[in-house]
Amino acid sequence: GTRDITEPLSSTFSYITSSFEHIAKNWGYSQVMLPVLEPKELYSRTLGEGSDIVMKEMFKIQDKNTVLRPEGTAGAMRAYLATASRGQKKTWYYHGPMFRYERPQLGRFREFYQFGVENIGSPSSGFLDADLILMAKACLESIGVKAQLQLNTLGDQVSRKDYVKSLLNYLESNKNSLSELSLERINRGNPLRVLDSKEKEDQAVIAKAPVITEFLTQEAKTHYETLKQTLKQLEVSFEENPKLVRGLDYYSHTCFEFLEGGLAVLAGGRYDKLCETIQPGKEVPSVGWAAGIDRLASLTSQKTQTPKVSVIPVDTPQTAEALEISQRLRLEKNLLVVCNPSLSSFKQHMNLANKECCTWALIYGEDEKSKGALTVKNMLKGSQETIELKLFLSDPQSFLK
Repeated sequence: GTRDITEPLSSTFSYITSSFEHIAKNWGYSQVMLPVLEPKELYSRTLGEGSDIVMKEMFKIQDKNTVLRPEGTAGAMRAYLATASRGQKKTWYYHGPMFRYERPQLGRFREFYQFGVENIGSPSSGFLDADLILMAKACLESIGVKAQLQLNTLGDQVSRKDYVKSLLNYLESNKNSLSELSLERINRGNPLRVLDSKEKEDQAVIAKAPVITEFLTQEAKTHYETLKQTLKQLEVSFEENPKLVRGLDYYSHTCFEFLEGGLAVLAGGRYDKLCETIQPGKEVPSVGWAAGIDRLASLTSQKTQTPKVSVIPVDTPQTAEALEISQRLRLEKNLLVVCNPSLSSFKQHMNLANKECCTWALIYGEDEKSKGALTVKNMLKGSQETIELKLFLSDPQSFLK
C-alpha cells in the first residue's frame, strides 16, 4: 500500500503538481500547507463516527488522539477557522500525501497523493461552482487528460431531508435484494452511500431508486439551473448523473466528478455545512475539489512534459565547458539538464542519459569545440545534427522538437 516514487514517475508527479499549481495561481488561489498529523476528533466530527473512513480506514497514532490525515478538506476548514478573520474568504490550494487503510486498487494506495483546491467564505452560487469546474477542467487539460464531467445536485437541507426519507423507505422495501455492505450503510444511517455501491446485487435496486431532482426546493433548482446554464454557455460538456452523491450531511447543491476510463480522477462539490460540524452555529459557504495524482500519473502523456537533456563531454578536457553549457541551459532557459562531471568516459555519460530517460543528448568534444558547435542527438529516434553553439544557446527549444 506504500511505495518509493523514483524516476521517471517522480518527475511525472512533479509535472502534474506544478501544472495544477500554475492553473490555480492563475485563478487567484494561494498555497496552504496543511499538517499531515491532525486530531482524530476533526474527522470524527466532520466525517462521522460511523463513516467507513473513521471506523476502518484511518491510521491512528497509538495511545494518541492523533491520526494521519485521510483527506484535505476538513484540515483546510480547520485552518480557515484558526487563521481567517470574521467574514474573510480564503481561496487555497494544497498538495501532498493522504493516508487510508483500505484495500489497494488501481491508482490508489494506502499512502496516496492529492491536489486540492478550496474556496471558503464566498457566497454560495452556481456561478462560483461553474468557475471551480472550469479550473478543474483546465488543470486536467494542462496535462493532456480529457475526462468526462458528470454532474448532479444534492439540493439544500430541506431537499436532502425529503429525498433521504423517500430513498430510505424505498431501500427498506427492497432490503432483501441488497448486498451486506449496503445493508450495513443503511443501518449506520447513511442510505445515500448505497447509490455509490459497485456490488452486483445492488444495481437493479439502484436503477429504480428515486432521484433527488424530484425533491428540489425552488432555491435548489435555481442554483442547479444556474450552474448548468453557465457550463452550457461556456461550451463545457457534461452528463447529468442522478446517482452521483456524497454521503455526508454537510454537502449540498453541486456534486461533480471527472471520469477517465470509468474511474474518477477528480471529484468535488459544495459543502456549506462543513464548518458547523467543527464549530457549531457557524456556517461558512464553501466549495472545492481534489484530484488523485497517483491515478493521473498513469494517464499523463510523457510527450507533454518538459524534455530532459543530457550534456555529454566526449573527453575529460571538455568537462568544464560541458558544465558551463549545462548551467546556462538550466538558469537561462529553464531546461531539465543531466550532467555528471564525475564520469570519466563517453560511454558512461550515454548510459546515464539512457537511465535518466533523457530525450536529447548534447555532445561536446574536441571536434565540436574547434568548430564552436554542439552535436544534438535525438535519443528516441537516433538521429543527430551539428548546430552552432551560440545559435543553439540562444533558443534551444527551437531545436528540441
